Amino acid sequence: GHTAAIIEMKLLKDMKMLSADKNGNILIWDLKDSVLISSLPKLNDDITCLSVTSDEKFLFVGTGLGYVSLFDLQEGKLLKSRFLKESSKVTALCVLDNVKQIAIGTKSGKLSFYKFLPDEKELVSQLRNKEYLGLYTAAQENPLLLYSPVLIQLESLWKRSFSKARQMLKLNQKLNAEILLEPFKEVKEKTILIENLFLDYKEFNQFKSYINEKKYFLAYPISLRCKHFQDTDPYRVMENEWNVQFNKAKVYIMQKEGDTKVRSLLSDFKGISQKSVLIQDLFKQRTAYMLFKKKLAQKDYVALFMLLDKYPFIKEFDEYQKLIEYADEIYIKAQDALDKKKHYEALSFLNILLAFPEFKVDAKEIIANTKIMQKFIQAFDEMNLSVLYEMIRKSPFLMQESEAKYLEKNWKSHLLLAEKFAAKADLVNVIAALEDFFEIKAKFLSIALVVKQVYIIQLNRALKANKVKLVLENAIKQYLIFFGLDEFVVYFIKQMGTDIELSKLQKGDINMFRPFMIIPEIVI
Repeated sequence: GHTAAIIEMKLLKDMKMLSADKNGNILIWDLKDSVLISSLPKLNDDITCLSVTSDEKFLFVGTGLGYVSLFDLQEGKLLKSRFLKESSKVTALCVLDNVKQIAIGTKSGKLSFYKFLPDEKELVSQLRNKEYLGLYTAAQENPLLLYSPVLIQLESLWKRSFSKARQMLKLNQKLNAEILLEPFKEVKEKTILIENLFLDYKEFNQFKSYINEKKYFLAYPISLRCKHFQDTDPYRVMENEWNVQFNKAKVYIMQKEGDTKVRSLLSDFKGISQKSVLIQDLFKQRTAYMLFKKKLAQKDYVALFMLLDKYPFIKEFDEYQKLIEYADEIYIKAQDALDKKKHYEALSFLNILLAFPEFKVDAKEIIANTKIMQKFIQAFDEMNLSVLYEMIRKSPFLMQESEAKYLEKNWKSHLLLAEKFAAKADLVNVIAALEDFFEIKAKFLSIALVVKQVYIIQLNRALKANKVKLVLENAIKQYLIFFGLDEFVVYFIKQMGTDIELSKLQKGDINMFRPFMIIPEIVI
């Protein structure tokens, strides 16, 4: 992901990682999946070091020109490229969360400490005294203030005040609205919003009058110009009227000589460009709409979505919304059938969803997994262990199934029994306990470890019985072929007191051990 030398990397929670290069690029990685998550805005300076707050919300970046830049890690945005300035290259950064400070080391040997935020008591005092301009100005200098409880409270107060002022203006209480918003008028960004609000509401009475007189063609342009009006009762009355009449029109348009009724129903909305498009489509695309309803009744979903691609206006109709709701219901039913292991029923639902573009990819994947599940259950009923374990290897999601959990429990009980026999070097009963699994590749290593334990005991017993050295050496050679060189071999040879040269002996690998290689005695 980088095109220049990587300067520093930082591990984050949940297997995430930051990496920064010399040219000012900072990337965020997901180490679990080995993929790049995102890139932070590039800095026009050489990056020298990084430091992250303990909650991983903020990233501080030191640069070659002596700046410390500030990023919001959660939003992935640059809050301030020149948050702090030093007189020489920044060589080290350390966030001291407990005291809300950052320590900065520079090339000149200087060590500086800076507070993240001013004293909270001072901020609270400014809030109480309605010194909003000072608070917002300070937040421009130090973006971290925007995340402080005081500024969050101030923004919440602004939103409540602005909303309340709108309600007052609706009731012609202009003076009260002005008094309410007065403390925010000194703040430039808020002043513009306040001025626009009062400017808009000069037209509110006229807007209501147009709606009361059903002069919608005059009311709509005002609602587009004054967006606040779209959240008022008069606007909602007008939109509700449109929905009622348009739904009636959709019924009449399908009737003989229904055009006249449709034009009469929708006459109040003539001249409104947003509605005119829908009205024209209703007339022009009547054939397409009738075909849509026909295909819907026939449940021919493939043809339906081909029609929708060609005539997207149909998505504005209630029937389309009901179609999408139907797809959601089918998806829920499919999941419910899967939970109850009713695979054939689930497949019937999922095959329907293949016709729905939004569900097609998911449905294909679930169908594939369901078919695997069916084969798995069939193999389980036949207790075909080699097939079962091979399926689990290829499709790990099967491990969540009760059948797979039963298999694992069954395997562990056999393994535990085999280990008990292995502790007594009873190879006959070890084989009896594990032979059902001799064809299961996934279990070869576990079987090898149990057999290895038996052979170690056999070798130790032979050593205590003072077996001939040549016999012991041959046994060790066989052990090496089976399991390779390990600590036991080194220890055993030392106990034997032999000068056998290990480097010249053939060595195998325990991972290559197979059950057919088992011999009754390693010491012969």
